[in-house]
Amino acid sequence: MKPQEKTSITPIAVKANDAAKILGIGRTSLHHLMKDGKIPYTQVGRTVLFSINDLENFLKPQPRTYSDSEVIGVVLKTLERMLTNG
Repeated sequence: MKPQEKTSITPIAVKANDAAKILGIGRTSLHHLMKDGKIPYTQVGRTVLFSINDLENFLKPQPRTYSDSEVIGVVLKTLERMLTNG
């Protein structure tokens, strides 16, 4: 008889404790991210699961977005400098 081969299963989702460890944050911080809608999760019964893919995407740098008032402020400062120096 052949010895039983151990099969390795790579999880596609983890529970909150493991998700917090993966992100390097505490459970309370993870809960705030969930509550604020910044990190997706799935609830199966009473168990909350986090997709590994979603955790990886959360850690990727996100492009900075600017509000309209921030853009207007930069444009006005640039115009002011151009008028002062020109």
